[in-house]
Amino acid sequence: MFKEVKEKYGKPVLLTEFGADAYNAVSMQEAQREQAEILLSNWQEIYLNAAGMGRAENCIGAFTFQFSDGWWKCGQKTNLDIHDTSASWANGGYKFDYVKGKNNMNEEWFGICAKGLPDCQGLYELYPRMAYEVLSEVLRMNPYQSTQLSLEQCFNTVREQIRNNQINEK
Repeated sequence: MFKEVKEKYGKPVLLTEFGADAYNAVSMQEAQREQAEILLSNWQEIYLNAAGMGRAENCIGAFTFQFSDGWWKCGQKTNLDIHDTSASWANGGYKFDYVKGKNNMNEEWFGICAKGLPDCQGLYELYPRMAYEVLSEVLRMNPYQSTQLSLEQCFNTVREQIRNNQINEK
């Protein structure tokens, strides 16, 4: 995408919304590890396509969607105190739970922080997911203090921490 935008339009790229849900529509279980791995890969592409990093050099930034789960998304005005597990649309890019012809995207589960049940005032306590911890590591990286190779090594180190359970599900 970065290369195509550069070649066709000669413009910078700003990703205003991207993310991954933290729910597996096949196993019907929370999928923190999968969410963290997808976001890690997304940010790696963003950093490696930033100006001066050797690839398309046209990415000027991105915003992760979203900070906390959106419990209102399935019912809009109903069931606001229920964390719905209904998959509302399909995306083949999420291979961990994609089944052709079935929905796999759980709109209420995109937060890098999970929500607990609301208190008597309707406020939710937030619980950082593995993705929050991974992004904490990623956002400490400064692509302009690294070469492309050392930046890739930093991402591989975080990836290994996930695989070796050094960054755990919350």
